[in-house]
Parts: sequence; C-alpha cells; structure tokens
Amino acid sequence: MVCGLKRTLNGLLQAPRAWHMRLREELGNFEFVTSITDTRIVAGELIYLVVWVDDIPVAARGGDCIAKAKEYLGGKFAVRDLGEAKYFLGMELTQPTEEHWRAALGVVRYLAGTAEDGVIFGGSGENFTVYCDADHAGDVDTKRSTTGYVFLMYGRAVLVE
Repeated sequence: MVCGLKRTLNGLLQAPRAWHMRLREELGNFEFVTSITDTRIVAGELIYLVVWVDDIPVAARGGDCIAKAKEYLGGKFAVRDLGEAKYFLGMELTQPTEEHWRAALGVVRYLAGTAEDGVIFGGSGENFTVYCDADHAGDVDTKRSTTGYVFLMYGRAVLVE
C-alpha cells in the first residue's frame, strides 16, 4: 500500500525545502525579488525581509510599508508578530539613529578607501573554517528553530561573542 501526502509535514526531510519554495513563491507574488536580501519597493520605499529559516524580520523606513508586508504575510501564513526586534541570530538589535547612520557611512568610506589592504594571519596557509547547522522548528514546545555554529582557525575553535 502506498500513501501520498498532499503537503509536507514538519519533521520530514523535505519540509524545509517545501517551506522555502512556498515562501519564495508567495514573496514573488508580492513582487519581492530574491537577492542577498529579499526586498520590495512599495510607493517608492524599500522593504527588507531577512529570511532565516522561519524567522523573518521586516525593515523599512515607513511604518505603513512594514504593516503592508506583515498584513500580506499574515494572510498567507500563520504568523506571530513579536513586535520590534530586540535580538536576531544571537545579536542584540538597536534602532539606527542619524548618529549611527553617519558613523556607518564613515566605516563604508574607510572600507572603500582601503579595499586593496588586507590582514594576513601567520602565513601558514591555514583556512578559517565555519560549520553551521539549524533545525526547523525543533523545539517541541515553542516550535522555534535552533542554530549552532563553530569557527575554526589553525585547527582550534575561535570564541565569537
């Protein structure tokens, strides 16, 4: 006897791929384009979606644009609006003020002026290696994903805080 599933279930090996394909299709229907960041222009404003497994922070200058994106995603998926993001991928997030913006532009100008410079560690040819893994909704109680990573340099783990 053979049974065919009409949709994938959480826990199956193909579930993450099915989630990604469905999300990509729905974002395409809302005129987002795939790039390093998923972006969409609404009334002349850019909306950014940073997709990491099943977490999707939304960023834009105007609150109306953010509301439209959240409304669209809420109509297509069961979502929880957790309010303003305080942490994402283990990093604390704060609002970019004008002062932060000027400082960031200064860093970009510095990097653009030193694009040919670099840093050499020891010269042994050792590679910097990163291993990363995530599960999709692995926490049975909250259905949240767990991410783990390790950085290796010269064969030793490097602590990143």
